[in-house]
Amino acid sequence: MNIIEAKKEAINAIRTYLLKNENGEYIVPINRQRPIVFMGPAGVGKTDIARQIAEELNIGFLSYTITHHTRQSAVGLPKIVTKVYNGEENIVTEYTMSEIIASIYEYIGKTKKHEGILFIDEFNCASETLTATMLQFLQNKTFGMHKVPDGWKIVLAGNPPEYNKSVKELDLVTMDRLRIIPINPDFNSWKEYALSKNIHPSILSYLSQKQSNLCNFTHDKNGKQLVTPRGWEELSHTIWIYSKLNFDINYNVISQFMSHQKIAMEFTNYYELFTKIISNEEIDAILEGNVDEKLKEKLSKSSFDIRCSIIWILTNKLQNITKDFVKTTAICDEIYPLLLDAKKNSDLEVLRKADICSGSKQLINNFLNNSDTFESIFKNIKKEFDNLVSERQNYLNKASSYVTNILNFIKDIYGSNGEMEIFLSNISIDANIAKMLIEAKNKEYLLYNGQFKENYSPINLNKRAKKIS
Repeated sequence: MNIIEAKKEAINAIRTYLLKNENGEYIVPINRQRPIVFMGPAGVGKTDIARQIAEELNIGFLSYTITHHTRQSAVGLPKIVTKVYNGEENIVTEYTMSEIIASIYEYIGKTKKHEGILFIDEFNCASETLTATMLQFLQNKTFGMHKVPDGWKIVLAGNPPEYNKSVKELDLVTMDRLRIIPINPDFNSWKEYALSKNIHPSILSYLSQKQSNLCNFTHDKNGKQLVTPRGWEELSHTIWIYSKLNFDINYNVISQFMSHQKIAMEFTNYYELFTKIISNEEIDAILEGNVDEKLKEKLSKSSFDIRCSIIWILTNKLQNITKDFVKTTAICDEIYPLLLDAKKNSDLEVLRKADICSGSKQLINNFLNNSDTFESIFKNIKKEFDNLVSERQNYLNKASSYVTNILNFIKDIYGSNGEMEIFLSNISIDANIAKMLIEAKNKEYLLYNGQFKENYSPINLNKRAKKIS
């Protein structure tokens, strides 16, 4: 299954494990709560979805990679104690608490979260000295003599044997104690995550045409070669930074993030062409709705590959302005009720003590530290807030006009074909853009999306927008 399906399966399992009856007991007994195993290639996002599940369920999250642990840190250190058996003293070996178990109790003490996810990565690659310990952990939920707290659910991640020579095959008895969720790389399910992480449009454009290269393992004359979603994401981050610093982005850089000679070379060539497809001035002309006949003629003759690249560039530009809209919206939503409360009680303490984001805090703190009267300080904060509201509206209007101009451009130059569907798909799965579209009630979007699939509808936009609400 793809990573979205895997996440859904896992979150349903965790929710089931967390259910309690009227007596406060878990409905699924602890000894029947099988550890959940994400089994898939390295870098596919197994750790990320485990963390996302914990965040969505508002429970704790601790992550360990078992290959980084020795038997002593996992089980604990031996200690000599004296015990009395049948009236006689005996010297007995016990073990101190496992570092992993101890960290859970420390986490509970700090956060007061008595339920959470203990995530163990590369569980099937543990060293020989930890093999018996891992079997005990999987079967009894214990490390050494100490048990994982009942409220903490075990989620594991492992690699198939073809990706890691250290993988140990699971026996049937152990497998019968696990809930194994296989994860297969899939570009369409990864795309939503990629858009939310601002993956560089050159990468998204390339992978939309070469989807099998999102995660590719090859064993040929050059040896084992691998490229993963994690590699693409880290390459994207580097491209953005290198572009700002005017550093060269070539094969030597790209090959550092993908151990696959053919794909690295292929993307190097693609990236070089991508940067020459269209100028910033031409992109701005499309966004502002000022496409002249010369540009229309040039773009209408381009190949489908180039058209796709232009769509991804336009999507990224729209994402940037929409992020500004969502950011200012969040600050406005946070400050507005605080201002109402302060005005009602003629007291600025509610502003001083508010637990708010750094953007909101900065706006307020610019005025709170002076010695003016309440009326004067409140007036200045209110003025700044009004400016922010106007700025927010400008972002909304600009983003909505970008959508209108891009849609009209695609319709005029390419018609209602694949290019239109690609753009509608892109903007419909981006949570920030979805929020903007709902508020703007963009007529062109509502008109054009009716020609395509149901998942571009306003109903589903609401589901996307909730992710950032």
